[in-house]
Amino acid sequence: MNKIILIALLAIPLLADVGNEIKISSDNVNVQEAANKGIFSKNLIIDSGLMLISAEEAIYDNSSKIIEITGEPSLLKSIGEASEFEGSASKIIFYNNDNVHLLGAAKMKYENMTITSNKIVFSPRSGFINSNK
Repeated sequence: MNKIILIALLAIPLLADVGNEIKISSDNVNVQEAANKGIFSKNLIIDSGLMLISAEEAIYDNSSKIIEITGEPSLLKSIGEASEFEGSASKIIFYNNDNVHLLGAAKMKYENMTITSNKIVFSPRSGFINSNK
């Protein structure tokens, strides 16, 4: 089984600091040029430089610059020294403005607080958390 490591050449600006590359490691990669999408699955690990995400599948839409991550659950954990956080949800959506949406059985631990909800919006850079049931 060959592990595929893709240094995000798709111009994924998501949560990487300026100049950093997002690294995606998965067993399967399917690039759909006509749809302008990349699909990553099986043993998926995403390293944004700020956090590690593990999940079953990720779909990157190069047109909207959004990545949707799914799994049962999908997990994220900080790797930076600025703040410690970890979370899980059925689906995680990253937008290119640094907002992370955790959807479906969402749970977020940030420093000394834990939030559970159906939807959590989180900014890893600022620590802003909003929950809507």
